[in-house]
Amino acid sequence: MDYPQSLHMESLSNARELGGYRVQDGRYIKRGVLLRTGALSEASDKDLERLVRVYHVAAIADFRSLEEIEKKKDPAAHGAVHYALPIFDAQEMQGQEEAVLTDRMYIYFLSAQKGIQSFRTFLEIAAGLPEGNALLFHCTQGKDRTGLAAMLMLSVLGADEETILSDYLLTNQFNEKLIEQARNMLQAIYPPEKVEQYMSFMDRADPVFMQNALDWMKAEYGSACGYVRDRLGIPDSVQEKIRTRFLEI
Repeated sequence: MDYPQSLHMESLSNARELGGYRVQDGRYIKRGVLLRTGALSEASDKDLERLVRVYHVAAIADFRSLEEIEKKKDPAAHGAVHYALPIFDAQEMQGQEEAVLTDRMYIYFLSAQKGIQSFRTFLEIAAGLPEGNALLFHCTQGKDRTGLAAMLMLSVLGADEETILSDYLLTNQFNEKLIEQARNMLQAIYPPEKVEQYMSFMDRADPVFMQNALDWMKAEYGSACGYVRDRLGIPDSVQEKIRTRFLEI
């Protein structure tokens, strides 16, 4: 897929990077160090070799639930440390689907205790990543939980909302075939208005979901960086360390 953010993988879905984006102080995010993908269980041996040889992945943040991880464990990537960082517990979610599965779902992920702990650890891992290595983060499709992690990272690095939303919506290009398959399946079962509603929870990135999360953080904490500081407990000094590590001079 010919997009500037593409990692050019043969089987790993939604595989792209945050590198190359221009942030508000005029600097650019370094290439090849912040990688976001779908589940690594899809990756071919060639893809895994590329992650190690080309990108030097040293840390893998896996935002899937422990139940998802148990069903399809990440394959080993030589030299990379795997971190299980579930955003929610599948058992905790049972019975809450009606309340959670709305266009405010991301707010639930950002305010749930597991989400807070995992997003905090993700940013701490990023702050401590050695030079010359990459951090890869993923969930199942690389859309929702991964999308929120990318949003938080981009916010700390100084990206504007337009960049954050554009990056989030790239899922609709990178997962185009998967989205079409899901739509065809749903169309055989549900009326058109339900199909589009369900698509936002399954495969298609819906900008309303991310915009609601951004607006909530501004209303509650002043900004996404305020959320990172006050809710996640990542002080400004550590946020600056992340900027020093991942922005070009």
